[in-house]
Amino acid sequence: EGIDFEESFAPVARLEAVRLFIAYDEEVYVNQPDGFVDPYHPDKVYRLKKALYGLKQAPSAWYDELSNFLVSKGFSKCSIDLTLFITKHKGDIFLVQIYVDDIIFGSTNQKLSKQFKKLMHNKFEMSMMGELKFFLGIQIHQSPRGIFINQAKYAQEILIKHGMTLCDNVCTLMATKHLDVDLSETSIDQTKYRSMVVALMYLTASRPDIMHATCYCARYQAKPTKKHLTAVKRIFRYLKDTIHIGLWYPKDTGFKLTAFLDSDHTGCLDSCKSTSGGIQFLGGDKLVSWPSKKQDCTSVSSVKAEKKVKKGIVELFFFGTEYQLADLFTKALPEERFKYLIRRLGMRCLTLEELEVLENESA
Repeated sequence: EGIDFEESFAPVARLEAVRLFIAYDEEVYVNQPDGFVDPYHPDKVYRLKKALYGLKQAPSAWYDELSNFLVSKGFSKCSIDLTLFITKHKGDIFLVQIYVDDIIFGSTNQKLSKQFKKLMHNKFEMSMMGELKFFLGIQIHQSPRGIFINQAKYAQEILIKHGMTLCDNVCTLMATKHLDVDLSETSIDQTKYRSMVVALMYLTASRPDIMHATCYCARYQAKPTKKHLTAVKRIFRYLKDTIHIGLWYPKDTGFKLTAFLDSDHTGCLDSCKSTSGGIQFLGGDKLVSWPSKKQDCTSVSSVKAEKKVKKGIVELFFFGTEYQLADLFTKALPEERFKYLIRRLGMRCLTLEELEVLENESA
C-alpha cells in the first residue's frame, strides 16, 4: 500500500527513470521490507529524505525545479508546450526544450549557447553531450548550409524486424482506391498488425510522406484483415527504397509561418467522414508540422461557414489544386503528383556520403 500523489507526471509522455536527486515538497513514506524489519520498532516506517532513482514523483520534482530556475533567469514558458522555454536578447532568440531529464537548447547566436552552458553547470550537476546528432531516434545532421533530419537507422531496423528487407519496391504508399472495412475476409493477427502500424507512426516524426497512409491504416487496428495488412506492407515496401529520405532545413530563411489546410469530401467509406490535413512551414520552406486526421463529426451543411463569410470573419479565395501542398495528407495520389509534393515539402534523399560532404564544407 502507498500514498497516491497528485503530481507525479513526467514533462513528456515517455515514462522513464530520472537520474537526479531533488527534494520533494511532499513527504514519502516507505514500509519496512520483509526480512529487514526492525525488531524494536516493527510498526514504524521510513521517511524518505531525497528523491530516489525511479520514483514516480521524480519527473515532476525535476521539472518544477528546472522550470522555476529558467523562469528566474528571464525565460518564458511556452503556453502551448510547457516543456519549451524561450528568451530573446537583442534580436537573437534562445530556445530550451525539456524531455524528462534530457535538455536540448539552441540559439541564433552561439555566444548565448555558451553562456547557457555555463549557467546550467553552475546550478546543476550534468553532462554536456555536445552538438545534437541523435535524439529520440531522430538523426540530426548539421552543416554550414542547413540541417537534415531523418530516421534512416530506425527505418532499417523496422524493415528487419518485420521481415520486409527482401520485398519489392513501390513508388507510392497507397493505391488510389479507397481502403475500407472488410467484413467478408478472415481477421489476421491483430498484434502483428498493430506492431507494424505503431512502428510506422513513430517514423512519421521525420517522414511526412508516410503520414496519411499510416494514419489511414491505423483506423483498422480493431479488426484488421488481409487487405489491411497488404496496405501496411505496401508502406514498408515504399520505405525500402526511400530509407535515406528526410527533411532539409536550409539556413537563414527567417521565422515567418506559412500554413496550408485541406480536406477531402466524405473520403472515409465506413463513416462518410472527411479527412483533414495540414502543413506548417517556418521561414517559408522548413516544414515543422503535418497533421492528418479523420474529422470527429460529419459535416452536412456549409451554413456555418457561409455565416462567418457574411460577418467578415472569414474571407474565401480560390486556390488551385496544383498549389495545394496539403493534398498529400488527405488522399492517395498518383506517382507523379506524389513525388512533386514530397519535393515541395522540403524532403530530400541524402546518403551518408553526401551528408559527410555537406558537413565538411566551410561556412
